[in-house]
Amino acid sequence: MKKIIYIALCLIGFSGCDNWLDVSASDQIKESQLFENGNGFRSALLGIYQNLSTEDLYGKNMTWGFMDCLGQLYDPKAITLNGGELVQAQNYAFEHSAVKPVITKIWESMYNCIANCNNVITNIEHASPSIFEYKEEEKNMILGEALALRGFMHFDLLRLFAPAPKAGASGTYIPYCTSYPEIRSPKLSVDDFLKLVIEDLEKAQDLTAKFDTLPDNIKAIQDAFYRVGKANYFQERGIFWSYRGTRMNYMNVTALLARVYMYSGQIDKAYEEAKYLLDFEGLEYPSYSSSYDGNSKSREDIILAFFNKNVTEIFKPWTGENGYLKIRNVEDLFEGETTDRRYSKMTTEIAKGTRISAKYVGYEDPSKERDNGPLIPVIRKAEMYYIACEYFLQHKKVDEAKALLAELREERGNGKPLPELSESQFIETMLLDARRELMSEGQLFFLYKYYNLPIWDGKTNPAITAKFVLPVPASENI
Repeated sequence: MKKIIYIALCLIGFSGCDNWLDVSASDQIKESQLFENGNGFRSALLGIYQNLSTEDLYGKNMTWGFMDCLGQLYDPKAITLNGGELVQAQNYAFEHSAVKPVITKIWESMYNCIANCNNVITNIEHASPSIFEYKEEEKNMILGEALALRGFMHFDLLRLFAPAPKAGASGTYIPYCTSYPEIRSPKLSVDDFLKLVIEDLEKAQDLTAKFDTLPDNIKAIQDAFYRVGKANYFQERGIFWSYRGTRMNYMNVTALLARVYMYSGQIDKAYEEAKYLLDFEGLEYPSYSSSYDGNSKSREDIILAFFNKNVTEIFKPWTGENGYLKIRNVEDLFEGETTDRRYSKMTTEIAKGTRISAKYVGYEDPSKERDNGPLIPVIRKAEMYYIACEYFLQHKKVDEAKALLAELREERGNGKPLPELSESQFIETMLLDARRELMSEGQLFFLYKYYNLPIWDGKTNPAITAKFVLPVPASENI
């Protein structure tokens, strides 16, 4: 996988609302050259993935850093590094001088990547299939991935900068950008925005299915060794066609649709997509404890991961004496259930009384680091369990939800029976399971936001009241 060469496409400046998508004459010349053949579209697409994997986005801020601080994953007393950036994030001090630049970076970087997606989409829709090595098949795949990326990024922006539907969102919040070049787009309501997210993802699902679900191709997303491992399934075609789990494909677009449908209140549709993935051949949990050695991210059940070979180095400063990302009340969280492999294999004790997520701790063994280190999990199978549980809850089937959650716990090596639970107790139990499962992946904040609940802080401490809507950077109001 180290052989992948990413070429960043950075044609677009981002310097304020009136010129944020302006393109100079010289840049237009570069674009005409870039998109004159299929290789240019490949480079542009891979550049977007590279930018998403940086520290400003999913290489830190949108996963184990800023987002998991908003989700109250860490002990605030242990986080002291870097001028209090993450401490203040856990305090929801969005106007603090250490936090405002992080929010601005997320906003600017995401909309910059969206603009690059729109550039690809605009050009490829008018491109002849003849300029691509694999003709219509390649054109469809690139267009499908670009549409999926656009929907994916817009959705995460919505979850950050607008209220959740359950909270009674009634205003207009942020723009959904679909054209290039574009000076500005209107702010939309949450409902109208979600319709556009779903529209992009449904189109992407249809387009990626034309490649990923072919009988000769489906193994590339079924087998984790090919999906996120080190094997190139399409050797005759080259690297661009392989490692489909680190790119938008039919399977993870389906998962994203399940995520978006649930958030938008369409739980029956969410369950339909989630159930497909729960039954999907090859999307498995490691069966034995030894399978987790050198595999703290549990590759086999990852549906989508981005890729940054330096991410463990980015994480490393937060594992030293100047700042531990110590898991908050970890012993309360696991309640002595140390057979749960999310405790024994996916966390690690780096000092007495200090246990951190092992997902970004580097391996001394180069082969293990190469296989595991660069992956940035974005969505995994467990989330499909939680979505299916929510479906059963909304249909007043608590026992079915309980059985499904018990199945997930057993897959992770925890066979302890669940007690009798009311609907509200079940939600609390499921959210605690998600804290075990999704630590370092940036999803905890969004789950609590969906349920509009205060965030757990141990057995005896009062729950933490979160601020679920971030302020749009003042200089970028549209």
